[in-house]
Amino acid sequence: MIKQGMLQIQGVSAVIKRLKAANRVTQKQYESRVMRAGRHLQRESMLLVPVDTGNLRGTADTTKLGGKGFETEVIVHYGAGANYAVKVHEDIFVGHKKGKESKYLEKPALTERKKILKILAGG
Repeated sequence: MIKQGMLQIQGVSAVIKRLKAANRVTQKQYESRVMRAGRHLQRESMLLVPVDTGNLRGTADTTKLGGKGFETEVIVHYGAGANYAVKVHEDIFVGHKKGKESKYLEKPALTERKKILKILAGG
């Protein structure tokens, strides 16, 4: 499962169910896929994150929260050393430079859902 704050990618449990039924993937392989999917979300979010000094963008990270195999969870987050990350993400009324925006994690989590599920499924 990939978490971004409280947002979770929908459809992950269906992918896991199909993989288990088909016996096409080991649990270790799935752990690797979860990290790859998280890093994909991180890369996409870094295209949108507002940049002034680059400090916020530099705090982007994908971290394994815990779990093993099909229970693996990762989180994509910003903010280590940039305590303003939540404000920048949530304040939709602030103007940003062209191509940059608030909801820089939430938007790609929604728009990249199919790609993320494809990565989890092995594609």
